Amino acid sequence: MKAPKLRPNSRHELRANIYNTLENIFETEFIYIGCLNCANFREKDELCSLVMQRPPARVIVYGCPKWEDKEDIPF
Repeated sequence: MKAPKLRPNSRHELRANIYNTLENIFETEFIYIGCLNCANFREKDELCSLVMQRPPARVIVYGCPKWEDKEDIPF
């Protein structure tokens, strides 16, 4: 049995739609572990509440072992 054929531009349109959808998600959701989505980071002061210091750039970007998701419901 043959598979149905796609319209010439349909793959391009599908890829563009998937890309646009992912871009919208990335703009509203932080998908990576880092200070901005950590329960211990106080964005107003730019301080980690565990050590009361501003984390180094590498930790802000890549996260740390004590990262906790601030979106997690604790119960």
